[in-house]
Amino acid sequence: MIVLYGGDASDRAVDAKILFAEALSVRGHTVAIDASTLPPELARSRKYDLVRYAADPNDVTPSHIVVIGAEQVGPEVPLALRAAQVAPDVPVSVVGRFPDRQIALSATARIAHAVGREPTVVDLTTLQPAPLQPSALSPLATVPQKRPQKKGPPDVFLLVRDEDIEDPASLSILAALDRMERLRLHIIASAKVRDEIGQSRYAGLRIYGYSELSALAMAATADLLVVLGESVPGERLTCFALNVLRSGGSVADGTAEGVLAEAGAPVLRAPLSIAGLPAWLDEGLLSNLGVLGDQSAAEPWLRAFDTEGIEAALGLSAPTPPPNRPRQTHFVPTNGIGLGHARRCALIAANCESPLDFAAFPSCVSLLKQAGFEVSPLVQKSDDHPEVFANDLLNFRRLSTLANPGDTLVFDGGHIFDSIHRVMLERQLTGIWIRRGLWQASHMVRVQKERARAFDAIIAPDEAFPELRRDIGDAVHRVGPIVDITGSSESDKAVRRRRVLERFGRDGDAKLVVSLLGSGVLSGRGAQLQALAAMLERVPNCLHLVVVWPGATVSAGLGGWANTRVVRTGRAILLAEVADFAISAVGYNSFHELMYNRVPSILIPVKDEVLDDQESRAAAAGERGLADVIRAHEFLLLERTLTAFLEGDRVAEIKGALAAFDLPSIGTTDAARLIDERSSG
Repeated sequence: MIVLYGGDASDRAVDAKILFAEALSVRGHTVAIDASTLPPELARSRKYDLVRYAADPNDVTPSHIVVIGAEQVGPEVPLALRAAQVAPDVPVSVVGRFPDRQIALSATARIAHAVGREPTVVDLTTLQPAPLQPSALSPLATVPQKRPQKKGPPDVFLLVRDEDIEDPASLSILAALDRMERLRLHIIASAKVRDEIGQSRYAGLRIYGYSELSALAMAATADLLVVLGESVPGERLTCFALNVLRSGGSVADGTAEGVLAEAGAPVLRAPLSIAGLPAWLDEGLLSNLGVLGDQSAAEPWLRAFDTEGIEAALGLSAPTPPPNRPRQTHFVPTNGIGLGHARRCALIAANCESPLDFAAFPSCVSLLKQAGFEVSPLVQKSDDHPEVFANDLLNFRRLSTLANPGDTLVFDGGHIFDSIHRVMLERQLTGIWIRRGLWQASHMVRVQKERARAFDAIIAPDEAFPELRRDIGDAVHRVGPIVDITGSSESDKAVRRRRVLERFGRDGDAKLVVSLLGSGVLSGRGAQLQALAAMLERVPNCLHLVVVWPGATVSAGLGGWANTRVVRTGRAILLAEVADFAISAVGYNSFHELMYNRVPSILIPVKDEVLDDQESRAAAAGERGLADVIRAHEFLLLERTLTAFLEGDRVAEIKGALAAFDLPSIGTTDAARLIDERSSG
């Protein structure tokens, strides 16, 4: 394992180590970054970069120690090297841009004193004579990468400066470029520009921060990078530009002084402002980017930056390329406990023909394994974590290890986590979002609009009723509702009902009521469950089953009622369909299972801005006579409705309405077919 140190403990040194670690890793080396010299405060994006590499030197066995940015060695690095007690047979190298021999000797002496021997010196002023970033701490290493096959238009990345959007016309020009069918626009900008665009009516443009994503990973996806401004700001973007060229993309220099062209880089010249881009980005240029990129990649000038040259100077052995692996589809159901998402994904995955597996939270693992799927566990969020995104950092690392370039990631959830967004872009995955409907306006905030565009396809499972099928944007594949239809015959249901009643000591004439009010982190239905238990306690010869997911937390007070029992299962519908009626929340899965399996029900919607619109869903069924609807606070109405279901004709009326109602065809096989088509390329 190659262990990287920086010349000092600055943020710049951290970024430089990340860039070089990525280049070595893409080449096939195993790399670690010394964690003992990292600054105490790191930006969130840096932590996502580092999670794959940072390690305590005492926890790894180095095969080579490399110190980069060695022209300015601070006190932390010699101390860290001395503490690491590097074995005598481990090679030690220093890499830097040494303007004179005295600086090289000084750096060498400090490292030599720490490790007890003379290190190998690699002087980048000799190895990389082109002065792109004379003060760069990173070796600015390039790795030629295989470009992903694309069916759509070329990906154009545009570096936008703060001053570029001072002209009010600039945002409208960017929006016009984004709407062009002959290109796919990606904007790289500062946090200030991102916020300004996000607060405008042009929110939703694809925008990345300067240090948000891997320079090497994104370089392989860029067909054209356009750089505006005085120069290329920073080492990461310089590395990005070099790797775009080395991987067969094109770079257009729109800097005032033509700094890239003057340095000898094989680049195009671009307009100096956003206003000139629409006319310049004509069909002739865009259609010939492939030819132009191949010509640039073949230029001898770029070879000075190849990682292979640095490897040779360091004396590193040639890495063994990883074996090719067939494409795989990875289903990732998330959000909260995630059981509803996992159930929906399992229904679709059972109809897929592509090789697939799951990555899911521990709460879902048992359910998915019982369905016959391989599952890699993700890390659940916890109040014990030092940061709110700590579990997502680890999940990003696990997903990055699980997925290979060219694989497909199928995400089912409402919030697009950093781990999901980054792994799709950085591992060059085909992204598919299963996005159920009835989202509230508050759900699609600016960041989510940006991240939604990272997906190659969005599958929207429909609702049962047409007025609920809201417009959620273009490029969406609508399919019928994804729902578990049991297919149970009346005789099967009768046998199952008898067994359930016998299991809980009731005779065949007992009333059987099933509550599906949930116990997830957002449901908060303790008051309703206690009220129902109290009401049904007064009903003679009655069994009330409170059905929850395995692992759910349920109020201990429910154990005090003689007629109420708690049942844990991943398929609640098998109990609901044999009950006299169900009392249910109005989440996507439970609602459609009740409708499609024709179960009479009392619906109690949950109202919360972070959930989908359960009230509208419940109202649509209630208006058609397919269920009765009670608001969460209407306890008196709940008691009257419960009495009508237990003693009156209401159950029979709803059964008749359900039997006569023509529901739309389910979309499980259509969703699976779309995933298979995308996964096959």
